[in-house]
Amino acid sequence: MKFDDNQPIFIQLANVFISQIVSNNLKKGEKLPSVRDIAKEYKVNPNTVTKTIDELVNSGLFEVRRGLGTFVIEDENLINKKRKEHLDERLRAFVHEFEKFGINREELVRMIMENENGDNITN
Repeated sequence: MKFDDNQPIFIQLANVFISQIVSNNLKKGEKLPSVRDIAKEYKVNPNTVTKTIDELVNSGLFEVRRGLGTFVIEDENLINKKRKEHLDERLRAFVHEFEKFGINREELVRMIMENENGDNITN
């Protein structure tokens, strides 16, 4: 994984795990790998991983079970709420990016509808 120099690594790494929940690659009650394993996989310092886990716990989506590790919470309603918040945030960023190119929301919706089958957006 290539990290962006404009944002702390621990936040980027936390977003990786949050995205895994949003995409259902991590499910409620599932255990995260150990700090050592995460550090090795992403080639980061274990202290960065510890800070990442703190961020994940603060997000409300993860909990630390003493002596067992870090787990995705079991509360499906909270997971769904956080999933919606995460996707809404991504959608706002997407719309904002297109607005920088002078494309208003109505035009963006039209472009998406015209290209919903994945065709080239300029056709």
